Parts: sequence; structure tokens; C-alpha cells
Amino acid sequence: MRLHRALLVLTSFSLALTLGACSGDDGDGDGDQADATPSPSASGPVGDAEKGCTVELTVSGGAEATYSGEARVIRSAQEGQPKAIYMAAWGKDDQNTLNVYQAGGEIETSAVLSLDGSNFASQGSEGIEITRREVTAELPLTGADDESADLAATFTCGRGGKNAD
Repeated sequence: MRLHRALLVLTSFSLALTLGACSGDDGDGDGDQADATPSPSASGPVGDAEKGCTVELTVSGGAEATYSGEARVIRSAQEGQPKAIYMAAWGKDDQNTLNVYQAGGEIETSAVLSLDGSNFASQGSEGIEITRREVTAELPLTGADDESADLAATFTCGRGGKNAD
């Protein structure tokens, strides 16, 4: 039951972040002067910083996927929020997502995968290592219907050529 609650909380949190970033005025441009000060809904929570990354991931076991490409990290200065969320989206209309959360607030370090309509989550942080420029996640994930999948992912968010293999 705890896993199901964690899946719901993390999925809801991801959705809230996504929806919070999609705001703005769709007005007809009738000459109204725009406020020069960005609002939190238009620019994300105050104190957050977003940066581009790359990711290489493989999912095996009960679900199968590979992806290598663009990703991003949002680092939060907000109290009660995860310190960072590493995100990748791929597939038609970016329907597949991987989010790795760095502990902060009431969110523990964890990984959440949405793949072809199925949701999976880690049961704890064992297998997730976060450094300033890289995140590695090699761990089993459990789905809502006791499905399982194995995740191997590396997010690289630093300058190229600085990480040793």
C-alpha cells in the first residue's frame, strides 16, 4: 500500500510541476502592457533553476525501453520541495517519462518511470547516486500491479569531457 501511495504522490508532484510551467496569457494582443516582473506561475517557483542535461537509459524486465537524448534538471531552493528533479521525456508526444528526485521536503530520493501507460517507482534510494554533475540510477522498479522493471540510467548535467569512465 505504501508503494501505491508513493506512486500517487510522486506522479501528482510531477504533474503539478508540468502544469505549473504551462501558464501565460493567451490574449489577443490588444495592446495591453505586460508586467515586466515575471510571476511565479510564468517562470516557475522563485529560486528554482533549470538546466539542460543528457540521459542514457535502459529499462528491462517487465517493461522494455531504451533512450539516449535530451533531459533536464530543476534545482529547487524552495523549502519543502525536492532539492532537484532530473527529468527525461521521450516517445510520441513525450508520453514516456523518467523522473529522479533528490531528497528534500517530504520527498525521498527516488525514481518514477511512466512507460507506455504503466507507472513504476523505486522502493527507496538504494541504487541512486547523485553528484553535482551526474546522476546514476541502477535499481529495480515496482509497478502498481506488482509488475517489475529494472532501470539503468545516467543523467549528465555538467560540462562534457570532465567525467571519467
